[in-house]
Amino acid sequence: MKAISMRAMVMGLIAVSIMACSSGGGNGGPEPTVYKYFVYVANVSSNNISAYSINSTTGALTEISGSPFSAGAGPISVAVDPTGKFVYVANDDSNDVSAYTINSFTGTLTKISGSPFSAGTFPYFVSVSPAGKFAYVANVGSSNVSAYSLNSTTGAL
Repeated sequence: MKAISMRAMVMGLIAVSIMACSSGGGNGGPEPTVYKYFVYVANVSSNNISAYSINSTTGALTEISGSPFSAGAGPISVAVDPTGKFVYVANDDSNDVSAYTINSFTGTLTKISGSPFSAGTFPYFVSVSPAGKFAYVANVGSSNVSAYSLNSTTGAL
């Protein structure tokens, strides 16, 4: 029963993530997250986030200066808020969420004060609401969802 309910929670968060993506935000999950001209990839084995700029004509990727950026242990999911100002990363092995501001010109990530933020056990999937007011993290190990209010100025959870 718990496996079914956790699967339903993850599917619900995927739906929220897809809505956020269609309204200009990022999508979370084990796949790369694309926002406008930048791509962010969780590197679960390396404990960091790779960042790339996208050539809008060719689609070619160029690694952003400073990439990869340090994350918690086992980063597995990345989400960008709908404004494109913040990146959130679920760290599966350290049971927390790393948060960053995005430099809108370069795509460089800077850790937000107070980051990482505590989550449940084995956070697997992070998603930001379409309005950018809340973040949700599906915690596989504790079979629950962590919910956060987002500070729209600082990006803190």
